[in-house]
Amino acid sequence: MILRNDAGEIRLIWIVLLVLISPTVINIVMATIPFIYCIINGINDPIGQLERSVEQPDWIGVLYLFVSASKFLLITWFMIVRLEKRPFSLKEIGLDWRNGSALYIVVGALLGISLKSILLFSLNNFSLIHFGSITHLLLLIISIVPSAFAEEMLFRVYLQRRMIDQIGVLKGILLTSLLFIGFHFINRTPNVSQAFTFFYALTGDFIIGYLYYRTRSLYFTGSIHAAMNIVAKLI
Repeated sequence: MILRNDAGEIRLIWIVLLVLISPTVINIVMATIPFIYCIINGINDPIGQLERSVEQPDWIGVLYLFVSASKFLLITWFMIVRLEKRPFSLKEIGLDWRNGSALYIVVGALLGISLKSILLFSLNNFSLIHFGSITHLLLLIISIVPSAFAEEMLFRVYLQRRMIDQIGVLKGILLTSLLFIGFHFINRTPNVSQAFTFFYALTGDFIIGYLYYRTRSLYFTGSIHAAMNIVAKLI
């Protein structure tokens, strides 16, 4: 069969393609919803309005980002239940609470803050942004955390596990990291600064992938990812 190998398992190439293409397709569909809403309500520059809500989130931006993050959960569910015919559970997606999960969250957040701060210092791009209120800061955190955990769920818990099963630990982690970083850099203009950032991001993501392989804790890698994204917005 084209989709499955002789053992009845989904071929790795199809897993990779579905993981990479599905979020883009869902994003295109989701983008039409706020666009139509803005047109109906006579809001000028609907695309710019949405971008501003996402970059400096208000409640609309938070809701949009939360719904957007759910696409990774939806794709993971589809891959596990519909294609692989296996039960869907918190353990399967890495969210089962175990002894040490709280410590992993704290350590992961501190590690994420450190890694991102080092990158920004090395790029001479370090300046604090002062938010007008605690509410604004909380909105930023609420908008980032679900997306970070959802991305880690799809790429780390789902894709990386299957990569490792089929091509080995180091190759599996490296290829997953390349796909994950490429997924985020695909729309950026190539230049020297972006090349350095890509290399740093790839190295950091490989480390995070290895940490997940050793700990099997989404709470750990999700906290690292979320903390790095939050620091990127604050600094």
